[in-house]
Amino acid sequence: MKKIAVLGAGAWGTAVAKVICDSGKEVALWCRNSLEADRMVLERENKRYLPSIELPQRLDITSNFESMIRNAVLIVLAVPASAMRETLRRALSFSPDAGFVVLSKGFEQGSMMLADQIFVEEETRAANYFGVLSGPGFAKEIASGLPAALTLASENRLFGESVVELIHSSRMRLYLSSDVRGVLVGGAIKNVVAIAAGIADALKLGQSARAALITRGLSEMSRYGRFYGGQSKTFQGLSGIGDLTLTCTSDLSRNRTLGMALGQGKKLEEVVQSLGHVAEGVSSARELGRIADINNIDLPITRAVLSILEGRVRPPEAVKKLLDRSPKEED
Repeated sequence: MKKIAVLGAGAWGTAVAKVICDSGKEVALWCRNSLEADRMVLERENKRYLPSIELPQRLDITSNFESMIRNAVLIVLAVPASAMRETLRRALSFSPDAGFVVLSKGFEQGSMMLADQIFVEEETRAANYFGVLSGPGFAKEIASGLPAALTLASENRLFGESVVELIHSSRMRLYLSSDVRGVLVGGAIKNVVAIAAGIADALKLGQSARAALITRGLSEMSRYGRFYGGQSKTFQGLSGIGDLTLTCTSDLSRNRTLGMALGQGKKLEEVVQSLGHVAEGVSSARELGRIADINNIDLPITRAVLSILEGRVRPPEAVKKLLDRSPKEED
């Protein structure tokens, strides 16, 4: 049986590992913290990130990186963007011929890079295949067996088809795409817009304002996506407007939750600490701001969110600046 290694036992990594395991595949889940791994093995539950979800007995949970990754045909990188490079580098050293699928949605801090660029830098032999799994899905719902549809993107069609065949299930329907760059952009920018949506909700600006934010957020996603080399149709699909809408409207969204707290006047450091989970929109806003400055890309929602995150303006002032911008044609 083909072995799948999932690196990262956060909510999303645990959920995906569970769903794939439930479909009858051989799956190993790597948890960086040995005590947490032992606890998950004993209790068959990830109480920190995915409480009240029973994990299958067949799911191999371990903190031993080398043993769990050996002989894996597919490695799923479910770590935050900040840990992507280090984890990928370790995985390549132990399993140089496996294919890789990335789950994280965000930019590497300080480099302005998305996962495909990191992969090109680290995988110098050009021997490993690469893909991205993204779209509108919350870990809690997917792990509970609720249906979801996601996009699997790979520039190598044969690899993409093999991954779809390997991890597709009746509860996690996968659609194949070749637009890796577009899918990555959608996953990163939707988190920034979700912070803005949370701020707007906290300020009680109404559903009309939320709809406007989502729509103009899609415009920013498409604008940056075209600059990065993504395809326009991708932003109209699951990993674009689908993921954007879900993240901007649900109470399960970490980035929207963070935005609501900021809109209520709480400090960023306090909010991040209380979340207990990574909110990728914070670092993505910073990296996107730098990219926009260097390349003169118009990203007004991103800039407004960044000004709040950096403490330069209060949320009501940032909203006023957005609304006071000169009228323009809709793009």
